[in-house]
Order: sequence, then structure tokens, then C-alpha cells
Amino acid sequence: MHITSPDIRFPGSSAIVGGTIPLAVGVALSLSLKGEDNVSVTFFGDGAAGEGVFYESLNFAGLHKLPVIFVCENNFYSTHMPIAKCLSDIRIYKKAESFNIPGVQIDGNNVLTVYGTAKKAIKRARRGKGPTLLECLTYRWCGHVGPNLDIDKGLRTKEELDYWINRCPIKSLEALLLNQSILTEAEKINLSEEIDKEIEESISFAKSSPSPKPDELLKYVFKE
Repeated sequence: MHITSPDIRFPGSSAIVGGTIPLAVGVALSLSLKGEDNVSVTFFGDGAAGEGVFYESLNFAGLHKLPVIFVCENNFYSTHMPIAKCLSDIRIYKKAESFNIPGVQIDGNNVLTVYGTAKKAIKRARRGKGPTLLECLTYRWCGHVGPNLDIDKGLRTKEELDYWINRCPIKSLEALLLNQSILTEAEKINLSEEIDKEIEESISFAKSSPSPKPDELLKYVFKE
């Protein structure tokens, strides 16, 4: 959960709900002060819309017109609770209006729609027009934690799950590429085999790697 890779300009992630939102705003403030052309992006779930820091961050980013894109991946369930039981207004994108920030709700399972909308938001941020809130409607197939489907818990029906599984964004894009002859069946098979191989190699590397030593417990935790 706590991944950092500064070399590719990924400042870090957090296990805290909504924890990356203020971090992204801080990065955007830094970019603005330095006059850089980059744009900061933060991804979070619909559950984060119930955190106070979400609104504080929207306000600060909107006030200073910071180059940051807020991307809410709304899968309709916050842990084990439907969004309607968490928020009085489930239209998350509408929450941007109070801070004079454009909010857009889109089909998060449509790759091309997400790409096109994000491109416009990034272009707007680079022109000094400030942030955008994107609410991407999507769905989680498995439970909040683990491989279970949560059907036995009464959280959702099998019909609802099947509906969203049939709207798989990867399969939809794959079908589009094949229908428009952008991708051939042979290329699709080769790509799948390459991906499977890369995953297997990564798993083997992880399993064969030695466990950390006790004296490395605090390594990379504090600045040395």
C-alpha cells in the first residue's frame, strides 16, 4: 500500500482513506510555485468523499487554481456499505461546484472516454485554469479485501455483479480494437502471453528473494 518511486515522479501512496488527496495538492502547489508544466493527479474511491480532507483539498486547490486532477473511482461501495448509506448526495462530481471547480461524471469502464476527458482536464490545468474533479463510474468484482464476491453477505446480487462483469473495460477495448482492425487476433494472443510471462517472472522473483533483515526495519522510513 505504501509505494514510492520518485524517479518516475510518483511521490507515494497511502493506506489511509483519502490520504493521497492532500499530498497531490501539495505536489501541485510545488509545481505551481516552480512554474513547471506538470500536473498532479490523485486517485481515490467513493469512500474518500466522506473524508473532511477531500473538501479541504478541493477548496485549497480551487482557491489557488492549482494544476491537480482529482480522480474518484466510484465503485458504489465503501468497504461493505453502499454509497447511498454513506453520502446524502451520491453525485460526487457535484461536490466540486461549491469550490468553483468543474466536476464531470463519466463511464469509468470506457477507456477512450476516460482518456479524452482526462486529456481535456490536464490541458485546462496546464493553462492555469486550475483543478478538475472526475467521477469515474466503475465497479469492483471481488470484495473489499480478498477474493470473495460478497454476494453471501447480502451486499449485492449476482445479477448486479454479472452486469458489471459483462462491462469489463479490458474486453470492451479489446473488442473495439479487433473490430476496427487495429489489433489482430494473433497480436492479442502474443500480448496476453507476454503479460502472463511477466507476471509469472515477477512472482518467481518475489518468492525467491530473501526476507528483509531485522536491522532494516526502519530503512527508508525516516530521512537519513
